[in-house]
Amino acid sequence: MLQMPAMLLSVACVVLLVRVVRKPFETLSVRTHAVLTLLLVAQLLVEGPLLRMLPAYAVIIVAEAITLARALGRSTPGLIGQMSGSGILSFSVLAQLAAPSATSAAAPGPFQVSLQPLSMTLNGEVPGGFEPGCPVNGPFVRLWYPVIDVDPAGTSVVATYWSSWRARLRAQSQMVAPPSGRDGRYRLLLVFPGWEGTQVDNLSLVRHLVSRGFVVASFEYPKARRECGDAENADTAGMDFSSAARTARTLELADARVRSRATDAVRLLDRLATLRFENIGASFTQLLNLESVGIAGFSLGGAVAAEASVIDPRFSAAVNIDGLHFADAAEQGVAAAYLLISDDTPLPSMADLNASDPERRNSAWVVAQDARRSRDSIQRHGGTFMSIAGTRHLNFTDSALHLWPWQRSAVGSIAPHRALQILDDYVAAFFESRLEGKPSLLLQAASSTYPEVSLQRIAPRQSAQTAANPGKPDRLELASR
Repeated sequence: MLQMPAMLLSVACVVLLVRVVRKPFETLSVRTHAVLTLLLVAQLLVEGPLLRMLPAYAVIIVAEAITLARALGRSTPGLIGQMSGSGILSFSVLAQLAAPSATSAAAPGPFQVSLQPLSMTLNGEVPGGFEPGCPVNGPFVRLWYPVIDVDPAGTSVVATYWSSWRARLRAQSQMVAPPSGRDGRYRLLLVFPGWEGTQVDNLSLVRHLVSRGFVVASFEYPKARRECGDAENADTAGMDFSSAARTARTLELADARVRSRATDAVRLLDRLATLRFENIGASFTQLLNLESVGIAGFSLGGAVAAEASVIDPRFSAAVNIDGLHFADAAEQGVAAAYLLISDDTPLPSMADLNASDPERRNSAWVVAQDARRSRDSIQRHGGTFMSIAGTRHLNFTDSALHLWPWQRSAVGSIAPHRALQILDDYVAAFFESRLEGKPSLLLQAASSTYPEVSLQRIAPRQSAQTAANPGKPDRLELASR
């Protein structure tokens, strides 16, 4: 079903098409140019470029082409005006058609997705967003919750982020969905971003989980800035394995960052116990089950999910989406219900481990060490390994949907929408199984629906060999190479 901007643009294009057919040699007026421009910009911003809007875009291009051709016989001022208007509209359409799509598939669950109107930070402040000055202390936390809504939210990335103010306008048309938990409370999930953490990497996953009845808290972190006293993090835009010293420093920073963000997860649970949910008018302790919480994250966020489940037993189920392990989780393993998802990249070979290139060699050692730790942890505590054929690291984020053609080498051979659909379904099935006790065939055996998935469930097994601490010698050896 078309939303209002697309519907208005479609109606305008039908009127324009009738006019072009009836008067093919008549140029468009300045007023017509302005109306089309406003409608086109509104539709693209709110909903993103839509495949079903291609006929409307085509009508605009044809009409502008006729106008431009007609204007070539006019005086210089008229020619400049017509060329400017035609050029702006035509370029907008062509650029958006060539650009990566900003839309995502609709969430499949029975509920619509809404957002707590104001973002909050863990220090109690309620900012309106990221300010140009120094960032506020702590992460931004947004609460997404299920509603029964007669006016569904848009599915584009822009529309999702705009739902903060749109929620105010639509509050009267929303009815909060009934809790899905057997105890009459909502199940809470926390979702953490990757290394920099300045955006939600998995908005499609968040929407999917909320549409199936979960309340989700997403985390975003202000960008580290040297002028704000955070020179250490500002100097580290990503993991650096280019030398032994930088590799050791990267591992130290990763340990610290994972511990800090896992502590933020614990602090959020503590803080929610003292707050009221403004949109519903009840305390969070009445609405949310804060004793058995799920947590997930992509890349470094996956390490945060593992770490939080180690330091606080309230996190009873964790999903690590293609992340390594750091801090206590790397040394002790994960005892909570655990789903470890990885891409299709092969483990490092002996050639990688002995490569002359230090970056290739050091990164191979880090990955190989983490693979051994992960195996030992799941053999000791139990858990589930999962991999998806044809994927690479970026396939587990919404960014895979928005790549230019020359950036496609950053993802695997699997279709981006397909990879995210698999991720969404398996993560939702895992949390429904572990937190709500709903059995899922997806987690029991190979699925004919998703033949790309390789799944290995391992029951916990205690042994002297797997109980040994595997971490310190490898990390010291790595730092000396």
